[in-house]
Amino acid sequence: MVRLLSGDSMKQPRLKLEFQDYSQHHRNRTNLILHEIGIPMIMISLLGLLGHLRLSPHPINSSHWGICLNSGVILWALATLWYLALDWKIAIPFGLFSLGIVLIGLEIPGPFLWGLFTAGWLLQLTGHAIYEKNRPAFLQNLKHLLIGPLWIFSRWIGYWGLVK
Repeated sequence: MVRLLSGDSMKQPRLKLEFQDYSQHHRNRTNLILHEIGIPMIMISLLGLLGHLRLSPHPINSSHWGICLNSGVILWALATLWYLALDWKIAIPFGLFSLGIVLIGLEIPGPFLWGLFTAGWLLQLTGHAIYEKNRPAFLQNLKHLLIGPLWIFSRWIGYWGLVK
């Protein structure tokens, strides 16, 4: 808390501070690779599983194509709003990318999504227990559950040099 109130942190973009905090828990190369595989698996499976929890029986628009209001879409929308507050320049492309993840997840059967979810978390936990030798970052700060996917995406596209 003190670090966030220091004069030095006030000069840096909020997203950069979040990424720096998250990066401190992810320095081992093998752990990074496991995260680059595991986090997308978790995203697809979680948004897909939540997507199967429909809140409306029909698509939002009147055509045959459309997204039914579901828990996955709600999580996507809330997370995207939070990302927009952090940095709109990365939030927009990541929001579109993650909306694609929602649509992919909706097409995958539930049992396979549960397998993806389990495998993704096993990769994450293996990376921390064996290679990083630390606890997952979200155990200290729940925001890291949302920062992780954005951090991986930013690494993939080399956004602003915010991540290593």
